Amino acid sequence: MFNDNGQGIKGDLAATVKSILLDPAAASCSQSNDLTFGMMREPFVRYVHLSKALNLQSSSGKHRNTMESVYKDVEQKPMNSPSVFNFFQQFYQPIGPLKDEQLYAPEFQITNSQT
Repeated sequence: MFNDNGQGIKGDLAATVKSILLDPAAASCSQSNDLTFGMMREPFVRYVHLSKALNLQSSSGKHRNTMESVYKDVEQKPMNSPSVFNFFQQFYQPIGPLKDEQLYAPEFQITNSQT
């Protein structure tokens, strides 16, 4: 779509964004039962997305750096992964349907009931 918007125009960002948002696969929930579809977000990324979606703000109007409690709760600190392979091993298989299907899901390695 970015190379040709259907009218021979190259570089039409609006047409590209429209195409992505209106794509049937993006608008449908039919893939929700497919084990190979989608991916899980890391705990801190989920926290940031939730904060932005709910438009969370400080009740006092002052913004202080109190992220240490968040880092502790999600057990993850951005830009501080223990290795170059991020926070998880690439060949991790969680117990259950994914392992039964011989699928890998490294991002599940750092999840627990708290994160």
